[in-house]
Amino acid sequence: MDELTQVQVTQDGLSALRTELSAVGTAVGQLVDAGGDQIQPEVEGLQTDLTAIGDALDTATADPSVAALRTVGSTITTLVDDVGGLPEELDGSC
Repeated sequence: MDELTQVQVTQDGLSALRTELSAVGTAVGQLVDAGGDQIQPEVEGLQTDLTAIGDALDTATADPSVAALRTVGSTITTLVDDVGGLPEELDGSC
């Protein structure tokens, strides 16, 4: 997750964000495999966040602008916040 938030878009480009997003998606998939149905609601939220980041990246790639990049940043912040809240939510599920 840290790698995703530390990408330097001006230096590394949007493709670097896509690479890190893919790695996060793999980690979420592993979480699904490990937790199964017990954590399904939490994982669905993360998957929604990942989709939102992907959509924002598509928009920023097709029509680069400050607003589009802000949306990318905002969607990443939402994912980071949701991942940060996961231990609390899982504590009641496990």
